[in-house]
Amino acid sequence: MNGHNIQVVSKLTGISIHTLRAWERRYSVVTPKRLANGRRSFSKAEVDKLKLVSELTKLGFPISEVAYLKESELKNKVDELNFDTKKINAGTKYTQEQMQQTVGHLILALEGYKLDIISHELSKLSRQTNARSLVFDVLIPLLKKISEKVHLGELSIAQEHAITSLLRFHLGRFIYQDTKVNLNPSKKIVFATVEGDLHEFGIILASILAAYYNISFYMLGPNLPVLSLVEATMALNADTVIIGTTDFKGGPTVQALNEYFSTLIESLPQEKQIIIGGTGKFDYNLFQSTARMSYISKLEELDVFFRKASSLSS
Repeated sequence: MNGHNIQVVSKLTGISIHTLRAWERRYSVVTPKRLANGRRSFSKAEVDKLKLVSELTKLGFPISEVAYLKESELKNKVDELNFDTKKINAGTKYTQEQMQQTVGHLILALEGYKLDIISHELSKLSRQTNARSLVFDVLIPLLKKISEKVHLGELSIAQEHAITSLLRFHLGRFIYQDTKVNLNPSKKIVFATVEGDLHEFGIILASILAAYYNISFYMLGPNLPVLSLVEATMALNADTVIIGTTDFKGGPTVQALNEYFSTLIESLPQEKQIIIGGTGKFDYNLFQSTARMSYISKLEELDVFFRKASSLSS
């Protein structure tokens, strides 16, 4: 048999069996042939198309918008997104090499407890670098390097806490004071982390990207009980909830996250979109049939989602 059955296709594409059937029935994304026993048999071309469709839906494209596109059109759209993402970095006053050097200088300053130098450099970066470049070219590499050095014993917990406090201060000021006041009100997002998760840098970086695309947002902070998140979302009339999760020792269990997200889905109206990000472990298969809920593992994916949301509302 040359084709793949639906179980294999689900594993190859990451799309649940329920969703595959729904996409075929409602949108005719693919039309696999039926075998003598009535079971579906997907061709390689159909599997390839499903992978592209899945990638685009994860980045915020409605299934109704991409379902009827040909594979070549889907590829062009994905390529276009990758190209545009590279172009967005244009205009920064720092070169790529200077960004890398800055990360190195910040690490050296941290090793010597030169906190005043770190504070000055972060302040300068926020003025001379666009927000997107600040996130991807400086902050993410910096946080990764710090984590590696702490793990290797080359930096102490005290040093990690010191730069964490400085980053929180400067990024908070950037979000609340230095971003544009004329954010587009047609798209409203709330950011929070799940109850029991105090790691907030993911949602802080995400909020900086939202501000870069002039999207209105509200930072609710870490460790938010689910019913409090529901209450705030409704009171603020937000249309999208972005929840950060982190996989760490002593953090929320798989069951706790499953219950948290189930309650969130049941409590929010159908029109509210839910995006889960980060490394927290939960049973995503339980929620794949929920069209308004999606999982984004990388900030690059969220970046594309924000850009599309910004273009749709402009």
